[in-house]
Amino acid sequence: RTTRTLRLTEVGRGYYRMCKQGLEQFDSALEWATQANHALKGRIRMNAVGGLIGEQLIAPLLIDFQREHSEIDVVLDFSSQRVDLIGGCYDLVMRMGSLPDSSLVSRRLHSITTRYVASPEFIRKHGDIEHPNDLKRIPLICGSVTEWQFMNQQESITIDINRGFQIANGRVMLQAALAGLGVSRLADVYVQGAISQGKLIEVLPRWCQTTPLSLLCPPARYQLQRVRTLMDWMVERFEPRYLQALRFRTAKDTDDEVHP
Repeated sequence: RTTRTLRLTEVGRGYYRMCKQGLEQFDSALEWATQANHALKGRIRMNAVGGLIGEQLIAPLLIDFQREHSEIDVVLDFSSQRVDLIGGCYDLVMRMGSLPDSSLVSRRLHSITTRYVASPEFIRKHGDIEHPNDLKRIPLICGSVTEWQFMNQQESITIDINRGFQIANGRVMLQAALAGLGVSRLADVYVQGAISQGKLIEVLPRWCQTTPLSLLCPPARYQLQRVRTLMDWMVERFEPRYLQALRFRTAKDTDDEVHP
């Protein structure tokens, strides 16, 4: 403490955080206890990745949910940044990747295959890419991730992403790959159609990764019927919608090729 500022100690910050969590749990318990016959009403705040997955898969499901449950107010926020579920304002968060052990309630949505792709022109110019170390000599296209990790039964390799075209947007990364700017790492739903039509070539197929996609919820918020209902809704419908999107994008590219 000075004459101008007041700053909490580490103990003070911990005490404040625990008190805040306790008050939030009390509010959730009070709300749960006062819900008449567990009526599906109130607000649900959800955070999810944007781009194709958020806009064409998550958002339509939430719109259908809102239409069926008109007394629930859904607040959807698109962000690729990690948010604090315990100390934050969100009831649900969609996250990609492995999850650390925690007290959060987790529900699996789907497993996404991440592929490494480049245009045929780029491959002709830079040569075949047969090992992750080959990426160290060529331009790359990346988002917010600063390094790519490759693992198989024999090797574990980390490639620093410090060159090439960088944009935290899957659609733009796809456009950059089609334009021949470099090798990009994207979810299968972005690139499957382009691969099937030869517009992109999958490189390092033995090193492709399967990434879980999950819904997370604080235990106190999971006690609310409306939150559990939305989680059940998403879990039941997301995977079929994702697989349908894969088939649609492949069929659309085929139709565009036949009928330019």
